[in-house]
Amino acid sequence: MKWFWVLIGWTATMALADDRAILLERFSQTEERGITIPPGDYILEGETPIPLPSNVTIQATGARFFFPDELPDRARRLMFAGENVSHLVWEGGEFVGRVFDPAEKVNSWLPNANTKGIEITTTEVGGTHDITFRNVRSHGVAGAVIGVHGWVEKGQETDVLAYAERVTIQDCTLLRSGKFMWDYG
Repeated sequence: MKWFWVLIGWTATMALADDRAILLERFSQTEERGITIPPGDYILEGETPIPLPSNVTIQATGARFFFPDELPDRARRLMFAGENVSHLVWEGGEFVGRVFDPAEKVNSWLPNANTKGIEITTTEVGGTHDITFRNVRSHGVAGAVIGVHGWVEKGQETDVLAYAERVTIQDCTLLRSGKFMWDYG
C-alpha cells in the first residue's frame, strides 16, 4: 500500500493509492504454477478487476484487500475476475468493505452498492472446473465474496448450458457480507 500527500489549497491530506499495479506485477510473475501475494494491506478501487489465470495456486495468507472507503451511487466493484478458469487454488486473504448498515447513523456506502471479491464466469464453450478456495475471509463486502458461475443465456437463468464443475470452498469465514433485504429498498 502506498501513501501519498494531496495538497488542496493550504491544507494537505493523506490519501491511499490503488495497489492494482503491484498485484498485476505479482500475477505476471507466475513461477512454477504459483503466485504469492505478500502479507499486508492492499487498496483496490475494483473498477477494473485483476484477471485470474488457470493452472495456478495463489497464496494470499495475511493479505487484506480493501475496497475504497467511499463509493458513488450504484457503484459496482470487483477485485479479481476470471473466465473459464480451471485448476485454480486460492489460499487465504481477507476482503474488507463498508456494507450499508441501517443501524448506523452514517454510512459511506449506499445500500445499492455492489462489491465482489472474486468472480469466475463460464462462457458457452465451458471450461470452468477444479477450483478451490480455502481460508478466505471477508468483512463488510456488499455482495458475493466468492462467485463461480456456469453459463446461462440472459433471461434464462434456470437453464444452465455449461456448468462450473468441481468447485470447493473450505474453511472460509464471510462476516457481514452479501446483499441484505435493505439493499433492495
